[in-house]
Amino acid sequence: MTPLFTAFVSLVGILAVLNMLLTLAMIRRLRLHSEQLAALSMLDDAPTSPIADVGERAGDFAATTTDG
Repeated sequence: MTPLFTAFVSLVGILAVLNMLLTLAMIRRLRLHSEQLAALSMLDDAPTSPIADVGERAGDFAATTTDG
């Protein structure tokens, strides 16, 4: 019983450390992405917002159905 319990606790500990490492890597990546977006938005020719405001008409576009 004790070796099984030790193995189980060790496995849970390893999974927790792996989860923490992946979470920290994701936070670092998102911070870098946010910095890049902020730098990009400071350019002179950058659009003010990629999303249309409420009530604003969408520009011309084309779409293809799934049937072709």
